[in-house]
Amino acid sequence: MQRALLAAAILILIPNLFSCKKNAERTQEAAALYESAYQKMILGNYDGAISEYKQSISLDKKFAQSWSGLSFCLLEKGEWKDAARAAENAAKNYLAAYEYDDKERFRQDALVESGEAYLMLGKEKKARQRFKAAFAESGKGEDVLLNIFVTCVRREKYSAAETFLEQAILDEKKQSAGSAILTPLYLYYSQSVFALGRAQDAFHALQEAKLNSIKAGGTKYDSAIDDFFARVEEAGF
Repeated sequence: MQRALLAAAILILIPNLFSCKKNAERTQEAAALYESAYQKMILGNYDGAISEYKQSISLDKKFAQSWSGLSFCLLEKGEWKDAARAAENAAKNYLAAYEYDDKERFRQDALVESGEAYLMLGKEKKARQRFKAAFAESGKGEDVLLNIFVTCVRREKYSAAETFLEQAILDEKKQSAGSAILTPLYLYYSQSVFALGRAQDAFHALQEAKLNSIKAGGTKYDSAIDDFFARVEEAGF
């Protein structure tokens, strides 16, 4: 009886072992295609990169880096809808990010890419949701906040930046009036509204940024705040 059970167990395990080996081989092939696509991408060959990213994904649908690379290329080509889908898949499969140390940061960057695509699709509310999720999941990290702001500026979506930053400031002030993250929030908000032609609002936001920095004993943003004060004043405020 025991021999029969052992034989049955072996018959079950052998196909599973072969399946695991096959999956590992496919992941390695997907990784090789990803590396090749990445080299094409950094050289600006987006069509070639897109083709190989898609081949990589066809081998391993959870290969998060290929989804992310595909999203980047599609964003550069202005294919917003497909870019959003690719970024969403990158964020969804972040735990399977191949040989990627900081998987949480990978997901946050993917969420920002998704937000960028939705901005360009005219779906600002959905974009802000992705930005908010990335910012929250990062523990309100300054690097992720900068990524969100630069994304909005690069796409000249100053109104979207203003709305996101204004809400982030309100949320932060409810939780902690002396929070260190308020300094860059006010600084980026100031730059956003200045780009919208509102120098007075920009000046007041800069004052808040400066005040919060002083409360913190000075921050790395002091020089940027002072430089932007001069720019606002040159504009005639």
